[in-house]
Amino acid sequence: MDHINSIRAALRAKAPVVAVPVEGHAPICVRAKLLKGALKGVTILSVKVLENRWLKVTGVDMNRGGLVHTCSKFAPMDRRIALQEIGEWRRTVFSRLVGMANRLKNVRADIRALTPPADEETDLQIAA
Repeated sequence: MDHINSIRAALRAKAPVVAVPVEGHAPICVRAKLLKGALKGVTILSVKVLENRWLKVTGVDMNRGGLVHTCSKFAPMDRRIALQEIGEWRRTVFSRLVGMANRLKNVRADIRALTPPADEETDLQIAA
């Protein structure tokens, strides 16, 4: 399985916890903040899942001409804790979205209240 694409997708994720799929096993959950911090500006060369289910990522820092090689190991999170954090994050994002939708409804209602009602005669003249 190509884990490099999974890591690249995890770096773009907005959730606080990201999961890297592993064939035949449960996915490895890692804190997104740690993953993004360790791999910022790094071109990923290889990703391996170690026997103890740790994630080993090797890469090259291309900002310095490819002279700096890096190797990072990430310990998996407990899945229950990861699911709790994702649930809390989901609730906060949902409440923000609901708040934005309510504000948009209020703005639309204000616009409708400010626009004068259209005359039927003028609408007919425009249509003709």
